[in-house]
Amino acid sequence: MFYSAGMNLKIDSLLVYCRAGFEREAHAELLILGCAKDADLAEQFFPKAVAEAVAKKPEKAAVAGKSTDKNALKKPENRASSSASKSTLTPASTDVGIGFVLASLVKTGSGLAAIPHVSDCVFARQLVPCAGEPIALPARDRLSVLHVAVNEFCAANGFSSFSELRIEHPDTNDGRAQSGFARNFHPIFTQALVDAAQLDFRPNSVNKPVLHVFLIDANRALIGASQPSRSSVWHNGVPRLRMPADAPSRSTLKLAEAVFTFLGDDAERLMAADMNAVDLGAAPGGWTWHLIHRGLKVTAIDNGPLKGDLVDNAMVRHLREDGFRYRPKFEVDWLVCDMVEQPIRIANLVAQWLVRGDARHAIFNLKMPMKKRGEALQQCADAIHEQMQDADIRYQLRFKHLYHDREEITGYLGKVSSRDAQTRDIRSYRDDRKNPNNPKNIKARAEQEAREKAEAEFRKDDGSGFRYVERDAFETGAPKSASRARDAFMDDLEDDAEPINPFSLRPSPYAVSANSPKVRAPKPVQEALPSKGTQKGKKPAAQAKGAYPPKKPVGRVKKSRK
Repeated sequence: MFYSAGMNLKIDSLLVYCRAGFEREAHAELLILGCAKDADLAEQFFPKAVAEAVAKKPEKAAVAGKSTDKNALKKPENRASSSASKSTLTPASTDVGIGFVLASLVKTGSGLAAIPHVSDCVFARQLVPCAGEPIALPARDRLSVLHVAVNEFCAANGFSSFSELRIEHPDTNDGRAQSGFARNFHPIFTQALVDAAQLDFRPNSVNKPVLHVFLIDANRALIGASQPSRSSVWHNGVPRLRMPADAPSRSTLKLAEAVFTFLGDDAERLMAADMNAVDLGAAPGGWTWHLIHRGLKVTAIDNGPLKGDLVDNAMVRHLREDGFRYRPKFEVDWLVCDMVEQPIRIANLVAQWLVRGDARHAIFNLKMPMKKRGEALQQCADAIHEQMQDADIRYQLRFKHLYHDREEITGYLGKVSSRDAQTRDIRSYRDDRKNPNNPKNIKARAEQEAREKAEAEFRKDDGSGFRYVERDAFETGAPKSASRARDAFMDDLEDDAEPINPFSLRPSPYAVSANSPKVRAPKPVQEALPSKGTQKGKKPAAQAKGAYPPKKPVGRVKKSRK
């Protein structure tokens, strides 16, 4: 069913961007998060997690739009025909190879289920709440049709304006064919929305929702809106990273994306210069290259050779050893692992490094099987959870199917300090430091205000006409705080003495009187120098009194021989 003018475009579905071929895993994951339907489908990929979710909700909805023919999208009649492709756009569509999922949102008593954060999903690149009815685009005048649809979308969902417009498409070969139209149409549609006051670029509007126009193909589009704080900042959910010219392999982009995804703004603190790292399975050196360019000292473990600038590099120590047997002599800050091995072996290896105290943080890559990806990932996560909990270690574990991953899943495992709970992620560190309601920040502000108040009370005029000016602490050697200097002076007085102001006994030479006029000191009187007519053998009167000391010879005086 297609949208036509006058229909209701209320948000009732969730549009999920993902890699082509991972649509069913992305859809099954939404059920675990409690925001999508279709339990029968999810049981095929996450049996244990779904069993727990279904136990709480016994009812199961039928899978709508599920295609049994894997090559259905490759057929010409399904690729171009609008009528033949209607089934692939129904809510809960999970056809393989289309690069997105359109799932029906679960309805609750208060409305629709809460949309999860995109970082909480493993297979989703972007989450966009949208209207499930696709919009038919004519061959001409697409601007008018889309603008009318946006107006009705805003009226149905209570939106007044947006902070950004994104015209996106699936990350497939057929979807990339729409990139040229999207690039050319974006400034035209942006100007139309600005003229209608539906697009606001002011700095205070950054928290407004982002408008998404998702081009399914040349004839259909979906309209949705996402919150900037809960969605990906990248266009199409794909980070724009440029391949360095001197990097030994493209795998360096994978680690760069992982650092941005898992660490975010705290990357400079958690992966700082002069830290130590171990790279298991380093050859040809893509991950090692990224680490040393961040300033880390790397021990590369691989029987294969390194390439490029990594050979004989002062920051790289290459050991031809087995990655499963190598152990560092001291605890390192980072462990990175990109070995081709069964995912459960890599998961156990990484967990053992942190349990034994060999590393504090780890970024690792799991080579997933072609089938049962969700079950294999769940098995790896359970193995890590079990070992870390048995060792009573507070930790954080996250997985993400990155853009530069293929049949792989990248994971992050890190120890969490005692001040943080296990369930909190790295983003909360930055929020706590900036949060004005944080108890530590409230206490620090109260102490600062008390110090400023004490300083202001001390500097007030005490009625004697003097305003005391604190002398520079570096010049006098006195304490920096004037209140502490005054307290130390009062402690030296006798306990039974009458309370007095010690500074009023004798005005300080650095005190400025507010009532007395300024007095200039007289210039010193200089005595007259002896004139040229002084008699021989007689000293001048000033020299006789000692005003002019006799001149002493400078250096050693040699006596002349006669």
